[in-house]
Amino acid sequence: MRNISDIKDRFMPVNALIVYKNIGSSYEQQLSQYFIMKHTILDNGTLGAGKPLTKDFIYKILNGGNRQKPQYMQERIVMHSDNITVWWRPEKASYLSFLPESGIASGMYPLPPMLFALQKQGRGYTLYNFALCQNERPKPETVVYHSPLYNVHNNGQCCMGNVSLPETGEIDTWEKVFFGSTCAPDLKPTLNEDPVAMWNSILNKESFPTSRLVRYGLLEDIW
Repeated sequence: MRNISDIKDRFMPVNALIVYKNIGSSYEQQLSQYFIMKHTILDNGTLGAGKPLTKDFIYKILNGGNRQKPQYMQERIVMHSDNITVWWRPEKASYLSFLPESGIASGMYPLPPMLFALQKQGRGYTLYNFALCQNERPKPETVVYHSPLYNVHNNGQCCMGNVSLPETGEIDTWEKVFFGSTCAPDLKPTLNEDPVAMWNSILNKESFPTSRLVRYGLLEDIW
């Protein structure tokens, strides 16, 4: 990183941000504790009149003077930030592949509504999977359940084995990789029934028995 003294002559101060603290009466203390004003720096070096700081001005600073183009959000996305995307998948039958030693036949299985989270860590991603009982877009107070699927740790983190992982944060791509992987018997799911018996009993059935799911917590408490 270059020293600021090497480049300061190439820049001219044009604005100053001043943080104001509320020191008013008890009634006024109910207002914001702090606020920021943007002041223009005049030619003589003094500060001009202040104006409330705007989001547009902040975006321009964070993006090198350019306003970031808004991005379309997929309708199934529940939460999104710079490092994590949480989305849900309605109940749907999917083909699941099991290793022969698992004692479970590969085939079409009904699945409950599912909740996924993709967390960006460094240059890669970590995928999480949970289950839902209600076939609707989850809310902060929605109860989340342990995933009934194999290859998922108790905290929801997916074990992807030697699967080639996507380098994109596109949620449909990650779902295809997740459901396209083979379920190994080593990492069993948390259920109210023996997982081998449960999965064999619902092969080619129409609905998943959500009564077998084990509660994990509330959506708002997970992230």
